[in-house]
Amino acid sequence: GRLGPFPLHLHEFLGFDHASHHPVVTERLHVDQMHFQILDHGSDASHMADMPLIHELLDNGSKITRTVTRRPDGVDTLTESEDPALAKTIQAHVVAMYGRVTEGRPIHMRDPLFRAIFEHASQITMAHELTPRGIKVTETSTDPYVVKLIQAHAEVLNLFIKNGRAEAMKNHAVPPR
Repeated sequence: GRLGPFPLHLHEFLGFDHASHHPVVTERLHVDQMHFQILDHGSDASHMADMPLIHELLDNGSKITRTVTRRPDGVDTLTESEDPALAKTIQAHVVAMYGRVTEGRPIHMRDPLFRAIFEHASQITMAHELTPRGIKVTETSTDPYVVKLIQAHAEVLNLFIKNGRAEAMKNHAVPPR
């Protein structure tokens, strides 16, 4: 029923129904105010908990399938794995990163694209739904430039899956306004 050794608050954030062990209706999140410390690594204790998940995903891209569908206001993504443990890692990672966005706890700030995503987080609306093998995500914005950032970020995540840690070490340009 549980996603593994992750804190209970991650499951509640996912909208996971602990009684039925099934995902619940997609939760909509919107961030109103953000305050950040601009650091290369996360500036909080959860950074160390996030890194094993990130490394597991970067090291197992060949076992991950990801579909990105652009929409006029953002993207719809489906990220899954046939490996049940990796599917749970995908779910936990997405939840952890959404927590960072909504709580103003940035990560990977040396990368200009990630920095821009966190700087514009208050203009991003996120929704997600668990699947048996991963997670469906919708990220949207009413701001045309933020839509470009969302779409560029989705493309970079595809590169992370394809190229692993080597891609994560690169910086990625922000799209023109």
